[in-house]
Amino acid sequence: MAKMFNNEIIKLIENNDHEKIINFSSMKNLKLAVPTIKHFLPLLYILALKFDTDKIQIFNNEIDLGSISMTSISLMPSTII
Repeated sequence: MAKMFNNEIIKLIENNDHEKIINFSSMKNLKLAVPTIKHFLPLLYILALKFDTDKIQIFNNEIDLGSISMTSISLMPSTII
């Protein structure tokens, strides 16, 4: 379940579908993949900082022990101010 949820979130991130990510409470497999909301909120904070021109790099995209994901993202601005 964690892998399915993780893959779905990554797909939404890559497609800039932030609306579905914001409404994550209706996503399938949520309760089994995200034990508490505090594990998910940091993702929303980072996505809120993203400009349309920024690139996203996904790293550490592995599932440990069948259910623990520490998938991370970083924002890469298209221009540096």
